[in-house]
Amino acid sequence: MDNKQVEDMQSQFDAFDLRAVRAGHIRLKKQLNDLEVEMAGYLLELGYES
Repeated sequence: MDNKQVEDMQSQFDAFDLRAVRAGHIRLKKQLNDLEVEMAGYLLELGYES
C-alpha cells in the first residue's frame, strides 16, 4: 500500500467520523428541543408564563 492509498483511506475515515458526529449532534439537538418543549408544558401547567 502506498502513501496515496493510506491518505485516501484516512480521508474516508475522517469523513465518516464527521458524518457520525453531525448525526449525533442533530440527534442531541432534537432531544434538547423535545426536553425544552416538555419543560415549557410543565411550567404552563404550574402557571408560569415565559
